[in-house]
Amino acid sequence: MIFTGRRRSPLVVVLLLILCPALGLQSQAAEKPNVLFIGADDLRCDLACYGHPLVKTPHLDQLAAEGVLFKQAYCQQALCNPSRASLMTGRRPDSLEIWDLPTHFREVDADIVTLPQLFKQQGYFTQNIGKIFHNWRQKIEGDPASWSVPAVMHFARHDDDQPLLNNN
Repeated sequence: MIFTGRRRSPLVVVLLLILCPALGLQSQAAEKPNVLFIGADDLRCDLACYGHPLVKTPHLDQLAAEGVLFKQAYCQQALCNPSRASLMTGRRPDSLEIWDLPTHFREVDADIVTLPQLFKQQGYFTQNIGKIFHNWRQKIEGDPASWSVPAVMHFARHDDDQPLLNNN
């Protein structure tokens, strides 16, 4: 737009002052942050970012420094399956009615939405590498509804290193 020296309407100036920053904010709001969720078995606080004096974890320390470090995250249940199902669904083990290792949360509530599903619904790529849903010897392997692609190195495919179970 070329200004020719004519006086502009105050309304136009006010609208431009309001709309220009708003348009810039809209484009910033459209950018989604990167999210990396790492779940590890029996890790406790044995990382340098949690203050462990001997363990050296520079890459995880950098991720923690640039992201979110959970300092008050508590286990929902003494067993890993109910605890993981609780973490990934946002529901307590008592409301999920999962108190053991083998029960798949989809057997209890087929329509429950998981944390990865929420991210997936918002356009994020979600992938499971390893074991996050602790279930094996079931009809449902992992939770395909939660992931953008099939799971890699899924726990259910490991037969020789299974925990001791009495299936009789």
